[in-house]
Formats: sequence, structure tokens, C-alpha cells
Amino acid sequence: MTKYVPRLDAPAKDNKYYYKDNIFYTSGYGMPNCTAYAWGRFYELTGKKPKLSTANAERWYDKDDGYKRGKTPKLGAVACWKQGIVGNSSDGAGHVAIVEKIYDDGAILTSNSAWKGTNFYLKKISKGFNLNGYDFQGFIYNPITFDENNITQEEVLYEVLKGDNLTKICNKFYSNHKKSTIDMVVNANKKKYPSITANYIVTGWELIIPGIANDEEYYTVKKGDTLSEIALKYNTTVANLVKLNDIKNPDLIVVGQKLRLK
Repeated sequence: MTKYVPRLDAPAKDNKYYYKDNIFYTSGYGMPNCTAYAWGRFYELTGKKPKLSTANAERWYDKDDGYKRGKTPKLGAVACWKQGIVGNSSDGAGHVAIVEKIYDDGAILTSNSAWKGTNFYLKKISKGFNLNGYDFQGFIYNPITFDENNITQEEVLYEVLKGDNLTKICNKFYSNHKKSTIDMVVNANKKKYPSITANYIVTGWELIIPGIANDEEYYTVKKGDTLSEIALKYNTTVANLVKLNDIKNPDLIVVGQKLRLK
């Protein structure tokens, strides 16, 4: 079986699977778009242009494309949801995402893009795979069989902001983190920053955040964003975002800042 490398951050603009060679992108419907992203991710995993649907997301599951389907999650599979009546775009177009991790309790971590919204985001979905306003259809399985016990934990870079410390940073990326988590981040960055300690980091450093495939859901602040807009988009509250991210001033967020959503 093949080792699985989860995608935990947005593809670069020179990544051919999502841009230059992506049928949605070349047709004027590129990211942010869930179908453009899922088609590209499937392409990236297989190395071959997919036979997946090029219609709205809710029509993917019923297409006769030759790929196997089922209700049990598998790595690299396309998770499909419909919205309203399939084929009636006036009541919604559905959603598709890629399964990047399967948890012991049956939940999944998905990588996503949102039509005319967020270019890339991760979302943990509980077993049953319910999304607000959507009906789960099933999974379109990747033709490659990936080893669920052999998953590469990719690393994410985080730029240290003024006022940051390792406790705050670990709270952003890890659930229920302990001192051992801080030590893990320190050890991952010792070669690049020899002076780093559990109590010493410098604004502007780009820290490696290792093994964050257990991320639930995060959002990277973009130019023009406000906390109220982000809270509305992700069905949460400003108060909750302030608490989760230890924000002192709700009116001051920084472009590039990574916000924990839940």
C-alpha cells in the first residue's frame, strides 16, 4: 500500500494540479471553488487527470465515472454532499471535500475550498458526516489504496507575531496541549533557531509546527477580514474566537494570523 501525505495547507499558484492543468481553472471556475479543489487534489494524489464530474458538487456522487463508492471513509476519497434537489442549482449546489485523515472515533479531517469564499481550509467532521444545510451522499474512493497506518505528518510554518509565546502558539494548533507539545515545537526548530527555548522566541521567526494532522479547523486572516465576518462565515461568535485565540483587541487582527475556529 502507498504512504499517504495529507494536504494541510493551500496549494501554491504554480501547482499544476490546481491551476494550469485543472479543468475548472482553465474553464474560469478555479479556486476558491470546492469542485476545482477536490478535482485538483484527486489529480495530485493519483497523478492522472480524474474522470470525476465537472458539474456542480451535488452531481458528483451519481456520475458513472468508474470509481467505487461507499459510506465508509477512506484516505484520499471525495466526500460528497447535496443541497436540496440534485440538479436544481437554485436551492444550492452541494459540496465536495477530500478525506485527509480518519480518526479513531470515525470522524474525518477534510481539506476544502469554498465557492467565492475561502480558498483553502481544513474541517474536522464527526462520524455521520453531517454538514449544516447539506445531506451526506457518500464517498467516491480514490483508485489508489493508501496505508492508513503510514501517514506522513506534514509540517506547517507559523510566523511569530508580537506578543506570542509558545503556549499561545500551541493553543492555536493543538487541542489539549501539554508541556511535551511545547518541547516538540522547540526540538523541531532547534537547528534553525539554536537559541529557542520553551520561554524564548523572537517576533518574525518562522516556526515549524510539526504533526498537526489533528487540526480541527483553522482560518488564515486575509486583507480586509474582520472577526465578525469570520464568525458569521464559520457559524461561530466573536466571543468564541476571542477566547480560543486569546485576542486582546477584537478590532485588531493581522493578515496572515492563523485563527482557531473551534
